[in-house]
Amino acid sequence: FGDIFIPEGYSTGGLDAALLATRVPDRVPDLAVFYPNYDLGADAYDSYYERQDKNMRASITTRVQPSGDVRNAVGAGNRDQYVARNVVDALAQVMATPNGPHFWLMATSDDPEILPSPERLRDAVQSIPEAKAKAHIHISKVGDPYAVIHGPAADDPNKVKAGNNSTAAIYSERYRYPFILKNAAS
Repeated sequence: FGDIFIPEGYSTGGLDAALLATRVPDRVPDLAVFYPNYDLGADAYDSYYERQDKNMRASITTRVQPSGDVRNAVGAGNRDQYVARNVVDALAQVMATPNGPHFWLMATSDDPEILPSPERLRDAVQSIPEAKAKAHIHISKVGDPYAVIHGPAADDPNKVKAGNNSTAAIYSERYRYPFILKNAAS
């Protein structure tokens, strides 16, 4: 108890980091997400679930809602497993509180992986003026020198996923960590 966390999340780990910040905001002064898979199935058009083929949807359903995909069944409780993991609307509200966390988003708008739009998350966290002041956004395009991509770049012969060892992830530490350390002392 009393511990402070500064989570970094990659892909669906971005969802986990954001959920941690919304659930215990007094313990998360900063969080960073890289190419986040932040919406498993709440949005009808831009969620990870809705953007996948039927085989991947079945796999997601098995992991997210083991009792089966009942999201279209009558009753509000049928969407709980997806909605409970939807941080898009909650994150800006939490950031806007006086001691709410700063949020660092690093993503690529034309990522080769099929993920929810980073622009939707950017717009959500900037929807409240007090939250916008705490949002640090880096959305690049594939081919940019500091592109933060989920999947391998199209021109990468080894098809290596970018991950936390990518040039962009390491570069982001150079401007993120000094800010975090400076504010941690106050």
